Amino acid sequence: MPNPKPNQIVVAGALISGSLLLVAQRARPPELAGLWELPGGKVATGETDAAALARELHEELGVEVTVGPRIGSDVALTTTTTLRAYRVTQTGGALHPNDHRALRWVGADDLDDLAWVPADRAWVAELTRALRTGLAVRQAVESDRADIASVIVEAYRREFSALSRNMDKITAALTPAIEVGRFFVADRGADRGADRGADRDADVIGAIACTDHTGRAMRVRAADWRRHLGLVRGGVAARILAAQWMSRLDYPAETGYIEFVAVAERARRQGIATKLVEGVIAQTPYIDFELEVTDVNVPARDCYRKIGFVDVNRKKEKFGRFKGFHERIYMQYTR
Repeated sequence: MPNPKPNQIVVAGALISGSLLLVAQRARPPELAGLWELPGGKVATGETDAAALARELHEELGVEVTVGPRIGSDVALTTTTTLRAYRVTQTGGALHPNDHRALRWVGADDLDDLAWVPADRAWVAELTRALRTGLAVRQAVESDRADIASVIVEAYRREFSALSRNMDKITAALTPAIEVGRFFVADRGADRGADRGADRDADVIGAIACTDHTGRAMRVRAADWRRHLGLVRGGVAARILAAQWMSRLDYPAETGYIEFVAVAERARRQGIATKLVEGVIAQTPYIDFELEVTDVNVPARDCYRKIGFVDVNRKKEKFGRFKGFHERIYMQYTR
């Protein structure tokens, strides 16, 4: 009897960030050109699936990844070729379609109607479940304004207490200051609604802003703070906050500045801050990202370092003894 031909394994990567999946448009062969797939390639002799997938995604997309659990079941391409998919997480590099026509981030509602390579359609149901389960990091809309203010006040209660011990008044003054278009939110209910921009069953448990040289995330108006905190206290608060929040950022156009990373008290210690930062990196066009953290906020520094941020500068804080920290640490991430 002739020896059976060895089975060729082809691996594909499901790169998911928040509620979005990266798909790649085929450039060849002619019968598949223009269709969308999970990127990947063949496993070479002696390679593990994980090593092959990491190598292929680096070659095709220019990124470094860690390979996680399987997605769905094997798909038989031919009698001697098997396709399988794994969930992957980007740990470095910058996405670029080196071997494809284009790359695209899609949500759960986009998967059924996408023009898939036929074999990859086998995973649509499981990919949909993966995108709908748990947390969605999405662009904020106007109806999120009050929730964003509430989450920020919860997260920065200690800092705001220097202005007033009444957090309801702080929240009311902060709400109109928010530049909603600069914010993203972590929403546990985003996928339960039919329209992200209209009436959604939102459950906002985190907020983050990404700003740049064109403008900041808050617009402080003294009248709002005086209305809620009183003439004198409100006026002082407005001057302090305007100087801190509205100063121009002297950054190049390709740099995004991350600020107001805030998580609701009920969602602490669940990795929400990490997902917020990763979601902003995935959904904005900047090449570099910068943020600042105080020297005493060790958990936040550890979180950012795991994502790939590195320390680039430190500045001593004036009157730090009274503020509860001594230095501001500036960290940077490059795609």
